[in-house]
Amino acid sequence: MHKGRILFCVFLILVAATAIYLALDWPFNAALFPLSVSIPLLILAATQLWQLLCGEEEVIESAAVDLEFSSDVPPEIERRRVIADLRDELIAPLGSVVMPAGLRAGRPAGSLTVRGPGDPVELELVPGGIELLDLPPGERAVLEVRFREAADLGLRARHFAVEVAGGLGGLIVDLRDIPMALPERIERRRDLLAAWQALAWAGVDE
Repeated sequence: MHKGRILFCVFLILVAATAIYLALDWPFNAALFPLSVSIPLLILAATQLWQLLCGEEEVIESAAVDLEFSSDVPPEIERRRVIADLRDELIAPLGSVVMPAGLRAGRPAGSLTVRGPGDPVELELVPGGIELLDLPPGERAVLEVRFREAADLGLRARHFAVEVAGGLGGLIVDLRDIPMALPERIERRRDLLAAWQALAWAGVDE
């Protein structure tokens, strides 16, 4: 009996069950991701544990993946070719995040313009908030930022022009305080975190 595998399955079951239990009290938008990961994990780990406890041998076949290495090409070179062919599907870019520091709260900090494949997008920068812009994977754009006062974006200046790349999360302009300052009152803190989560899950119907 594979004691190590059994213990690992039990560990995964406990982790998944804990995540599911904690997520049940969360808003739907916040609980969607942990539940979509934890429930399949719980089912798979429980199935694997049942097979191990029943003594069923795990069948491992090297031909499980429909890939064959040719005999006249060294295996290392063939592996690199396969990885290169699947790279775009295995690795997806998440996007770009712009986080200027040194902004003064209470008044507009400036404006930004995103010049990409489509029409330019202009936004007013308000300290303390987050702006989420649609920039799909594979697309690039130039982000032009004009601050009313000098801000820190790798270096301290008022005007910046930065090339950004798109991704699954698009382009995120994070204008929150660095380090982040949260309200002391629990109610206000909960509402603020819920608003940020709602922005991250924009487009998901409750």
